[in-house]
This record gives sequence, structure tokens and C-alpha cells, in this order.
Amino acid sequence: MPTDQPALRETLAGRIETTLTHRAELNGKGLILHFRMVLRDLPFDGQPGLLADEHRAAIDVLVDRAARKDIKIFSVTGYASHPGTDAYNDVLSRQRAEAVTAYLALKVDQHPTLDNTLYQHIRVSWRGEREASAGAGADAADSDNPLDRRVEIAYRIKVVFPPPADANVPRSRFWKIDFSAGGGSSYGGNDQSGNDHRSIGIDLGVGKLTMLPDTEIGQNDTLEKNLAYESLGISIGLLSVLRKLKFLSRFPRVQRLLEILDSDIPGSEHYKHTANLLKSAGFGVDLKSDGGEFYIDEPLSFDDMSFFYFASVAGDVSLFGAASGQLVLLHSPYFFASTVIYGGGLKIAVPDASLTFVPIAAVELLNA
Repeated sequence: MPTDQPALRETLAGRIETTLTHRAELNGKGLILHFRMVLRDLPFDGQPGLLADEHRAAIDVLVDRAARKDIKIFSVTGYASHPGTDAYNDVLSRQRAEAVTAYLALKVDQHPTLDNTLYQHIRVSWRGEREASAGAGADAADSDNPLDRRVEIAYRIKVVFPPPADANVPRSRFWKIDFSAGGGSSYGGNDQSGNDHRSIGIDLGVGKLTMLPDTEIGQNDTLEKNLAYESLGISIGLLSVLRKLKFLSRFPRVQRLLEILDSDIPGSEHYKHTANLLKSAGFGVDLKSDGGEFYIDEPLSFDDMSFFYFASVAGDVSLFGAASGQLVLLHSPYFFASTVIYGGGLKIAVPDASLTFVPIAAVELLNA
């Protein structure tokens, strides 16, 4: 009588413990469920094989599920029971973790609809007998507990609530952000030695967020929406630092220019408070900023991008105008990305070269 292989596989896989460890909500649009699968009672000494049929069957089920659901596997960790030396059990737990990872990769590579991204970034580790159960009695240190001979697989399933049947929402992994116009004010001052100029300020502005084509998922259009942003930044002037560099003495014209730019306002000896205010306060207007393109791991819609944060580090030069280049880090619960943006503008303030750090800023789409 032939064996019912699918039924046997389900029976064996059912013996494997799979536990929901925690969950998170995606702003009412779905859930992220985190699981831990524990392959217990692995062969005692790894002979004749490191895995038994029920362990391979459980991995088969996980791979089949990954073909139907959005699954990401984070880690595979091997363990061992007490018998044997610490060194031997470290090696054995490593072999168990690597055997599970290798079999998982084999089944993914054999699957017609999956690729190696499912196992490419798995963190493989091993703990030996360091987390084995204590047991009981005098022979606890030499006891063999089948629950200690195990491999744990940590993974998550992303469940997105389905949109209405007639919905056709454009999505893309390729985007461009453009801070096209903005302005703000700042106030600061020199330190007690009068060497460095520091200021803190708030900027407000508008721009555009552009969804670029993503032909792999059938999104062939370039779409854009207006945005508004707010940012809090810290700026450190660099002119006084440059003036201290000894090698500049070889370039008298450059040194003279730096002294002119960093000199006191004429008549400041009679109006010290007014002169200090003029040197410490500034107002900037950005007239143009070239947008920066960025990539995200999962296709998102404008609705998903309706609000997000960013931080940036920028180098600025102002002399009857302003020019800057900045590294921008964008993030939200949906994505993390980076881009580089160059811009120009008009700055009414003390001419300077500065380094600006924006630790927190927010973007909101105006017509999302």
C-alpha cells in the first residue's frame, strides 16, 4: 500500500513548535506577525544526519508558505544539550544551524517562484550548550534533554489588508524628492573666545515628491505631488577655523579675503549690541534645489508616503548667495532610504562657510 506522502509530511511538520512572538500594526492597513519555529529533538550526535524527516518537512512547509505570503527570515540559531565538551557542542550547534540554512536554501532554489532573497540575509549563529536546560539532580550537567537539541528559526509575515476590488493604486520603489523653495530664521553667536560662529534655526519650505517608473511591477508613469517640510537645524561656522590654518600664510590673498569676510561691521565699536545681533541672526531663502533620487525595498504608494521624516548633514558656503550639498536620510515605518541633494539660494547673513546638521525634520504631502 503506497504511502500518502503529503499527509505524512503534514503530520511530521505538525510536530514542530511554531510560536507567534509579537505583532505590529501598519497604520490600520495590515499587520506584521513575528514567529519563532523550533526544530526540536535533533539527532543526538549528528549521525547519520543532522536533520530528521520531521525537521525537513517543517522547512518544506515554511518555503511553501513563503511562496504565498510576504515572509522574511531573520535568523537561524543552533543549540546543543549538555553531554560532550563545550568545544564539541559549539561545533555541533553550528553544524545544526548550517544544515538547516543549507536545506532551506536548497528548497528555495528548487521552487519555481522563489529566489535567493528569502535566505540571502539570514543571520546564522550557534549557542552550543550555553542555553541548555538545567535539569535536576546530580547528573544535571551530563543530562541529555531533547528540547536542548534544537534549531530556532525567526521570521515574520507581513499581512496587508486588501484594497477595494476596483482600486488601482500606483506604487513604485523609485522616488525623487525636491526641496524647491524655502526659508527660515536662525539665531546664535560666537563663543566666549569669539572664535566660532554657531547658530540654531528653523526652516520651512515646499517642494515636490515624484514617483518614478518601476517597470518590473507594471508602473510606467512619472507622478508627482506637492509637499511641505519643517526642519530644525544646527550650523557651525568654519571661517575662524580656516583662519587658524598655518599653511594659509603662503596664500596672502586668500588669507586677506577670509579676514575681510570675518571682520567686524564698521562702527561696531559704538553699537556693540546691534552689531552682535546682526552677526548672530540671519535669514535665508532657497531659490532652487536639485532633487535627489532614492530607492526603497518595497513598492509604496503616495498614501504610504503621505508623511515621513528626514535628517541631513550639509556643507554650505554663503557669499552674496548660498550653495550647499547635503546627505539626506529619509525614514518612516514603511521605509529607510538616503540621497544626496545639491542646491543654491540667497542668504542674508554673515558670509561664511559652515557645516549644518538637521537632526529632525518632517515632510507632509499637501494633496495626498
